[in-house]
Amino acid sequence: MENERITLATEVLKITSHFQTRLIIGSYYKIAIELKLDGVYLLPTDSSPTHVREQLHSWQFIGAAAHHLQDCEDFDK
Repeated sequence: MENERITLATEVLKITSHFQTRLIIGSYYKIAIELKLDGVYLLPTDSSPTHVREQLHSWQFIGAAAHHLQDCEDFDK
């Protein structure tokens, strides 16, 4: 399954590169690292943003959604 995601991300990366747009992948930060994507969007059930930040390149983005202040406070636990 991960090989399929890598293949798909590689194909999408060709398109986004052609149009000079960013590619942010959901949840799969290891693919973002491997393919040098622009960033990753994390869900509350994914790895903590602190852990992911330690893994990513300094220029890669981390995105997430929060609907309440408590979501922000709980995200990195």
